[in-house]
Amino acid sequence: MKHGMIILMLSGLAVWSPAIRASAATTVSLTDAPFSAVADDGKDDAPALQKALERLIAEGGGVLHIPSGQYDFDSRVSVHGSFSRLTIRGMGASITRLHSRNGEGVLKIEAGNGDAEIGIMDLDIVPTRADAGTALELTKPFTEPDEVPYNLLLTNIEFRPNNNETDYFTRVIVAGGWKPLIDNINSSGLYGPKFNTFEGKRKKYRAESILTLKPSYKPRVRYCNLWAATHGIVIELTDAHEEPTLDGAVSVENAHGIRITKTGDRPLSSPVVIVGCHWNNAFSGLVMEHVDRFRLVQNCLYGAWDVEPDYRDIRLVDCADGELMANSFWFGVRQRPLIYIEDDCRDILIRDSYFGRGCSRTPVVIEEGAQNIEVTRSVYGTVYAMDEDDTFGLWEMEDVENGRALDKDLLQPGRDNDLNLAGAVPAPGSEKLKLGGALHFPDSTSRAKSTLAWDGANGVRIHAHVRIDRRAERQALLTVPGVFALELHFDRLCLIFKDGRGDRQVLQVRDVAPGRRWIPVFAEVDPETGRAVLEAGGLGGDRRFADTLRLLRRQAPLIMGATEECGGFSGALDQVWIQRR
Repeated sequence: MKHGMIILMLSGLAVWSPAIRASAATTVSLTDAPFSAVADDGKDDAPALQKALERLIAEGGGVLHIPSGQYDFDSRVSVHGSFSRLTIRGMGASITRLHSRNGEGVLKIEAGNGDAEIGIMDLDIVPTRADAGTALELTKPFTEPDEVPYNLLLTNIEFRPNNNETDYFTRVIVAGGWKPLIDNINSSGLYGPKFNTFEGKRKKYRAESILTLKPSYKPRVRYCNLWAATHGIVIELTDAHEEPTLDGAVSVENAHGIRITKTGDRPLSSPVVIVGCHWNNAFSGLVMEHVDRFRLVQNCLYGAWDVEPDYRDIRLVDCADGELMANSFWFGVRQRPLIYIEDDCRDILIRDSYFGRGCSRTPVVIEEGAQNIEVTRSVYGTVYAMDEDDTFGLWEMEDVENGRALDKDLLQPGRDNDLNLAGAVPAPGSEKLKLGGALHFPDSTSRAKSTLAWDGANGVRIHAHVRIDRRAERQALLTVPGVFALELHFDRLCLIFKDGRGDRQVLQVRDVAPGRRWIPVFAEVDPETGRAVLEAGGLGGDRRFADTLRLLRRQAPLIMGATEECGGFSGALDQVWIQRR
């Protein structure tokens, strides 16, 4: 255990300015004379902290230790001046506790010089009333300090309310002008049973913001838990090369999760990076505006149980040169677009992502004007073991004028196969087919091989699981117009195709699927052997042999059920493997 602590301390110092490690700074304690704060006495400790910080700033900086116990603040401590570095260190979260009893906040530090450095760590800052002001406000003149890893370090700080149903900071952290590392910060606004109703939600987000960085140079936010405020993380980038990194940052159950806005025309020197985060908010997830380089990797996104109808997990406005890779979009109560690409977005790749079934039948919406948007090698569906009754939906893509989005390679399978996925449904009120995605799920299930569309061939092999909707008289499960159709007529499963003479042939299996359950289906038309087979659930089979048996060769998209009620499905198809012969 001791070895682990030593490693942690060394790793923490590694991201701090080299000057701090080399300096023999002035060190004082808040409880020493002449400051003489007394923990746990219930008296106002703001004057003691004011004197201690003023002394350190007058001496050009130093280290302030705050021993264990509770310290109370009836007014906000506010200091300003020029200094090299200033460190405030407690004895640990839940051990050193600063309680705010006023409506302005706890601490405001305004550095007068651009090369100032501040570190605050290992303590709790606690609101003990409603609308308790700004917990920490830290500003300095904006510079581009490439010579130091970070010049603002906030780490191991808890901003939890004294009473979670009544107490909250209006704003938790407001910082501007820094190259900050925000590390292991936990903060919450109001929460509790009475806020878990729809009416309670309206009162929940009284806190304005948790983390506001504007402007900041190359900010990094990691391992933070930010709950129950109007805004979780707000980062404003200016013309400087300020690319933020969020890794392991958590923004959960805020009204708005993460907002990153870039102003000015100067391009970023390297991309905005968000990796290993998750957000679960009510009004919006991640919003990025005018960001010209970004990478979103291995994030988990899901809407809160009470998300607003216009909630979007990711909304991109006038963004370019971006990659969204290996992100998971999980179930939501309200169906909605998951990724919304607006305005003049361009050159964006979405790949290797998982889109949960319950979230949307339109996972990605691309507005007119967006260019060169590609989605590939992603999956869309549900977890059979979790919810057997839930069906898959068909992915319907919005058309864009400047280059078709996602016509091919939309959801490529992980297997060696040269077939592209390109499902289709008729556009409302039109016979024109609208290209979209179908289904795929990785090898974690043994119920099917993989999901592929079929662009027409002289033979077909289908491995599928279907589920019967007893309310429907006829269910078109898989159709390639003029080539074949896999349909359900009451309790009969039918494979309908045309042979080499153009005659309509039907194979059928009777008495399939009593009740609502998944039924394995195998169908094959093999022109080389003259063999056609249809089997369903082991309940009998229909086999036919003919010397001239073959499907007419035809290029045609695959239609899956194409009913408005089921968003592309009547009944259900789990996974389909369609193989060119």
